[in-house]
Amino acid sequence: MIKAIVFDFDGVLADSEPLHLGAYQTVVKPLGITLSTQDYYAHYLGYDDAGVFTKLAAAHGVALDDRRLQGFIAEKARVFDAVLESGGILYQGAAECVERMAARTSTEPSCSYRLTMLTA
Repeated sequence: MIKAIVFDFDGVLADSEPLHLGAYQTVVKPLGITLSTQDYYAHYLGYDDAGVFTKLAAAHGVALDDRRLQGFIAEKARVFDAVLESGGILYQGAAECVERMAARTSTEPSCSYRLTMLTA
């Protein structure tokens, strides 16, 4: 008997990597750094924000102290959050699937599931 359904947000319900890439590109553009899609996926995918900015700064000879790093991270979060608020990032049918599972939980208690979402 299925008791719970766990969704991993990124890659299952949505693909946020292009959004992260766009936010990084926006933040580093004023520094004269161009971050291509190919370069991002080959060298920076899998790093957290601090890791991406630290590696980018080193690769492009940009001085980076902790204060500047924290500023880049905060600006990237602001840009990324603005994109998320605009909506439209879920895979087609993802919202409907979760809504159907949630509705089944409330209307059919004998066939109900606990729903949860995990993300890193």
